[in-house]
Amino acid sequence: MKKERIEFLETEIKRHNKLFWEEHDPEIPDQDYDALVVELTALDPANEILSEVHSTVEGREKLKHDIPMLSLDKVYSPEELISWARKVARTPDEKFYLMTKYDGLSAESNPGLLITRGNGEFGFDISDRIPYVQNLPEETGIRGEIVVLKSDFMEKRPCRSNGEPYKTARSAASGLINNQEPIAKDVLTFVPFTMGAEVVNLKALIDSDWDALIKKVQESNYPADGMVLSLLDKDYGDSLGMTGHHPRHSMSLKFKNPSAVTKVIDIRWTPGKHKLTPTAILEPVEISGFINSKASLHNMDQITKLGLHIGDTVEVQRCGDIIPQVVRVVKKGRKCEDPKLSYCPICAAPVAYVKPDLICTNKLCSGVAGKNLYDSIKRLGIEDIGPGTVNSLITYSTRTIFDLFNMTVSEWLELPGFAEASANAAYANVEKVRDSPIEDYKVLASLNIPEIGLSVSRKLLENNTLTELKQRTTTGLEKLPGIGSVMAYYLFDGLQSFELTKLQAILDVVDTKGVAAKPLVCFTGSSKTKRDEWIKIAEGKGMLFHNSVTKKLSLLVCADVESKSTKAKKARKYGVEIMSYDDFMNYEI
Repeated sequence: MKKERIEFLETEIKRHNKLFWEEHDPEIPDQDYDALVVELTALDPANEILSEVHSTVEGREKLKHDIPMLSLDKVYSPEELISWARKVARTPDEKFYLMTKYDGLSAESNPGLLITRGNGEFGFDISDRIPYVQNLPEETGIRGEIVVLKSDFMEKRPCRSNGEPYKTARSAASGLINNQEPIAKDVLTFVPFTMGAEVVNLKALIDSDWDALIKKVQESNYPADGMVLSLLDKDYGDSLGMTGHHPRHSMSLKFKNPSAVTKVIDIRWTPGKHKLTPTAILEPVEISGFINSKASLHNMDQITKLGLHIGDTVEVQRCGDIIPQVVRVVKKGRKCEDPKLSYCPICAAPVAYVKPDLICTNKLCSGVAGKNLYDSIKRLGIEDIGPGTVNSLITYSTRTIFDLFNMTVSEWLELPGFAEASANAAYANVEKVRDSPIEDYKVLASLNIPEIGLSVSRKLLENNTLTELKQRTTTGLEKLPGIGSVMAYYLFDGLQSFELTKLQAILDVVDTKGVAAKPLVCFTGSSKTKRDEWIKIAEGKGMLFHNSVTKKLSLLVCADVESKSTKAKKARKYGVEIMSYDDFMNYEI
């Protein structure tokens, strides 16, 4: 029994780690995840999963922190926090910093250099994201959190590369940092850990109105998931040493997600690309000033795990103060209606259970087709065609991306709300993509193969061409890094599809295999010529522009070759050649 429970916990923690760190789409609240970790720790303290390091960034240079940037131990109530403070305080007058625990991506900021926390000892160089982060300090070594402000999250609704909005402000922060394509410059904000910090002694902590303190933090525009207490006396704090993973000089208080109790009056299923997603329809209830009438149920497995039926009274939590979700059944209803779906709500075809989801068995289902078409449009970079237009396209029998490329202006004019100008504009946007070179990984991603998005497609085609991938068997695909047996099965079907053959025939598809092997050049310092022009000059010389200095960089072009800037210092440290703009004009590989 114990062995089976350990295996279950391992599987669940791995799954939720992938959802959180790689897909930036957490399925459960932090408290539920922490409970899984605590249980596994009690059953198997030496389990390797407990010491695994995760990162929200991919393909970046690792840099060592001068001073380790460790995560903090945590408690879940003010009483536990005060108990910890009593243990470490030498007198009732012992002083502490009381700080907000901001909720985003931890990083260290230096002029021209931005590094994530990583595993505490080594972080990832995300300096290429500097242009997109507001309020970065000018000082060296300032540590803090990269966040998406609540107001920005609600008003600007940041989206993934496939056009799907992020569910929480925290997943948006980590996802946008991980995104290697240009993003809006007014969504990410850097917040120093010490912003708003107060110095208090032990007696004041004990006498504080913790409900008021927590309410003040939660009502701020800055996303936060707790508070931090840290000894003011640094030498004394350092002398306390470390636990296995955390310093003893500080402790964090994790907020419990605000919740309320209400009744489930219905469950509605929404078709997506590869699954049907359930949403609980609730009797309206107020949580943290928001009226909630819907809550996430994630998938069929989650409904089964909760033992949920229509008519049940449930507890609903707001996770990250943004997305409500059902966390438990409080009371069974008198007339419990089975929530399981038998037929697709869009096309009435039978549904099938493919763990952990229900899926529509009709490949021509308009709900599935609409979601697929919209994602294909976004992944190929076709502009100004939103979900509303896609719904109209599906109604008028444009169901695939290939259908879209075959549309004429007169067919655009048949759609509701389209006049001559808008029809011509839509047609021109599609033709622009048809007539321009397009990277092979975008074409592969546009096929909407399960688990094969832009990031996976890009990695697959770094060392292979589409033709080479098409020549592989399922077993051959399974041998590729990061591709398991299930993904290999889906990938093989997608690569052999007529849809891909048709797209390759009408688009100017550019192989990206080996592109990473081209010399990388970085530009820094002022110049009379615009940066975009220098990038074009570099591409003409067979080089690729890179926005930060790493060991892989071939050349740093500076306004002043004697520069003392952070980029110049890093280039000298890594042995990267430094050259002036004038000399670069005559440079040949």
